[in-house]
Amino acid sequence: MSMHNRLRVSHLVAAFVTSIGTSVLVGVPGWAATFSSSEATFEVNNFSVLPLDVTALHDAKTQVIAPDGLVKSNADADALFLTDALNQSSSRASGSSSSVVSGSGNSYFGFAQSIAQVVGYSFQIGHGETFSFDFTNSLNLQTAIDQPGIETATAIGTIGLGLFDAADPNNLTLLDFLTIAGSLGTPGNSNALTVDQSAGITFSTRQTALNSALDGKQASASASVQGSLSHFFANPTSLLLVEYGSNQAAAAVPEPSNVLASLVCLGLLGLRFWRKPKLKQP
Repeated sequence: MSMHNRLRVSHLVAAFVTSIGTSVLVGVPGWAATFSSSEATFEVNNFSVLPLDVTALHDAKTQVIAPDGLVKSNADADALFLTDALNQSSSRASGSSSSVVSGSGNSYFGFAQSIAQVVGYSFQIGHGETFSFDFTNSLNLQTAIDQPGIETATAIGTIGLGLFDAADPNNLTLLDFLTIAGSLGTPGNSNALTVDQSAGITFSTRQTALNSALDGKQASASASVQGSLSHFFANPTSLLLVEYGSNQAAAAVPEPSNVLASLVCLGLLGLRFWRKPKLKQP
């Protein structure tokens, strides 16, 4: 696969990613404490066919503003894709990403963003063959505040898996997908957790939970799925597999003068991280 096509493929994850939202935050004098966490892990194994080439990418970004407070932003990510033609059962791809922000005081802003991504290129499928593999995915989000109306904490996370027909590298077609997406905002009532999949995805276990405290001070969301992907091909083709975990966490008690800076930071990080190419879907 040419370098141009490899670079193009490396940004496919952007087509699935849920971007972090922004809203105007109003600072109120007083001591405050917040916590926000978003974590994702994934693993793919038991491939029926191994790819001819692989990549594993990870990145992490943080941003803090603390004119009158304390704030800590931590972002970590790791990814690997191991293949062994002599011992195919040991081949696997995995990744983990974590974004955590905590703060205290009467004026601060913290943001953390992380991503782990694996790509398998050129799975060569023959006439009448079935391509398959197993997967395990887990997403966990948490937000907590002490004083509703003063503090704000948000957590967003996405795990995405996409299988593409790559017979024509310049015209990729999405065949199967799995997306786990969650978002929390404290305070707020827009918390959400969704699991979407195509017909080729089968779950052996699926557990989800979305909890919001009645006092508006805490929220949590978790999803854990285990299963397999199986797709039959009548004609020979070449496949491409992408899986990623993306996490964002933010906590703030900003003064009005810091609102614009906070929004600009979110926007610039989002533009730098995610570009959105168009994908052909059947």
